[in-house]
Amino acid sequence: MNEIKYENLPEIYRQAVDLGLVEIQNNKLVQVSNLDCVPQVAKLVEKIRPELHQDLFLKSDQEAIVLSRVLSSSPDDAREKWAILRQALGVKHKAIIPPRLWSNEIFAAISNEIDQIYLGRRAVTELAPNTIIKSYGDLGQELRKVSMVEFNSQLAELAEPGFVEKYGHSDSQYEIAIDVLRADRMKAISLEMAHNVQLAGMAGFDPQKLVDYMHEQVNLVDGLAHGEMTKADNITDFRECLIGTADGPGLIDLLTSTAPELPHYTTGSADIDADMEGGIRHCDDTNTDGRIFVLAARTGVGKTVIGCSIAARAAIQGCQCGYVSVELGESQINARLGAAMSYHLKARRELQQSIKVSDLLSPSGNTEHTAQTLLDINTYLLNVNGNVLVEAPWQSDVDSVCLSIRMMKAKRPKLRFVVIDHFHCMGRHKGAPSDTAAMLEERAYKLTSIAKELDLDLLVLAQMNRVGMDERLNAEPSLEQIRGTDALSHVAHAVWIVKKSKEQPEARFGEVAVPQLEIHHVKRRGGQAIWQYKGEVLEKTYEPFNDAGKLNVLYSNSAFKDSIFR
Repeated sequence: MNEIKYENLPEIYRQAVDLGLVEIQNNKLVQVSNLDCVPQVAKLVEKIRPELHQDLFLKSDQEAIVLSRVLSSSPDDAREKWAILRQALGVKHKAIIPPRLWSNEIFAAISNEIDQIYLGRRAVTELAPNTIIKSYGDLGQELRKVSMVEFNSQLAELAEPGFVEKYGHSDSQYEIAIDVLRADRMKAISLEMAHNVQLAGMAGFDPQKLVDYMHEQVNLVDGLAHGEMTKADNITDFRECLIGTADGPGLIDLLTSTAPELPHYTTGSADIDADMEGGIRHCDDTNTDGRIFVLAARTGVGKTVIGCSIAARAAIQGCQCGYVSVELGESQINARLGAAMSYHLKARRELQQSIKVSDLLSPSGNTEHTAQTLLDINTYLLNVNGNVLVEAPWQSDVDSVCLSIRMMKAKRPKLRFVVIDHFHCMGRHKGAPSDTAAMLEERAYKLTSIAKELDLDLLVLAQMNRVGMDERLNAEPSLEQIRGTDALSHVAHAVWIVKKSKEQPEARFGEVAVPQLEIHHVKRRGGQAIWQYKGEVLEKTYEPFNDAGKLNVLYSNSAFKDSIFR
């Protein structure tokens, strides 16, 4: 065998030796550089044969338009616009927009920093140019993908009010720019995949790795087309979950942390709090998963009263809540929330008098007291940083409801609790099965997905079927009494069925007779717990509860009387 000498090698192999990719060892060419993915091999071939290089990712005007619209908007509008972009790309709540979807490193770095602020992973909270620059500047040098000069210069240019005119009319629709951007990315990814596969094939790369790479890129394009872009990004590594990553602490850190558990917001009912394992989770609690709860009752029993009372009770404790009604209008819900808040604040001795729903919907006589009470409620909510975002899309389908919840989360990142009033009033969603039970099952899973995606406690108010509605039958409350589908109860963390009490239909408080309802625990997942004061310390306690309790409702105030006072 002739000795292999450098000068006798073909030009392509001499270039490989010059690049340090192979060496002559024992009269053989031996690979010494680890090329384990298709893009690496493709880039190598382009270096060796520059004539094969193609500029596939050209600068996208649509990227500039989208980023400019976000950066030149007010902080609240910027957050909503960014939420629309993430939804259009199918990015899940905890994930970031993958850098590979941007045409250059600077756009990718700006997008990443906006994402980190949007997800609450930075010290700053506003999506404004100055806060984004500060956030990027606080990063260590090793974490910056581009220089501060490049980052600041590009971001300042994008944030200029007249920048977008360079790429089109400023009044063009933001959603159209996103659609064009998504189409551009799909095309660019497809072209890059075909190019890289061709070059890697020329280099004799592992065929199985070529196939795996093509599957990965095809899934990416398919996800973009169907709004499910981050399927692979949602896969978690158990070891990373244990030790944590740059994005957040791991289980070990959480267990060894000395920070006490944050008290939950009470619903006002010991029965409901117990099955929620203490109540609605705190807005600042980051170690949470989304949960869905179901409360079912017949028409006229008071589902809306209970939902409004719980949302109002949570808001005055400082919780960021949402209320989506597909049955009543916004004025109806706002009136009920205002009356419920006034009742609970009076019970806490924060107000002298409460107001009724009728005082807001049909005011008469002296309205100065009502107006002053509403001003006092507003001041109180500002001081505790509590709120309820209300939307009443009449008979909207589940997809529209989920979109409303996403927009609420974008507007208030610490949104923790949402009431949906109610499940059976929603319209048929696009592409729903013709069979009603199958359609309701899809609806239940869509609501569960949004709760999990956004880490929300979701209270779904539901209708009971004829057996459940006919109280003359004296049937024992059960999951089968929820109308239409058992999927809703399957996905729920807890289910309560509320009925009018037969044994004691009214309870007296002073001279007032108050209707009494029975609340039956028909499903619970996990232990039961409530937060109680032990002396001056608020502690979480686990203890057994009965399978049924009582709710004393005040329909005129759209509230129920607290069984827990704190």
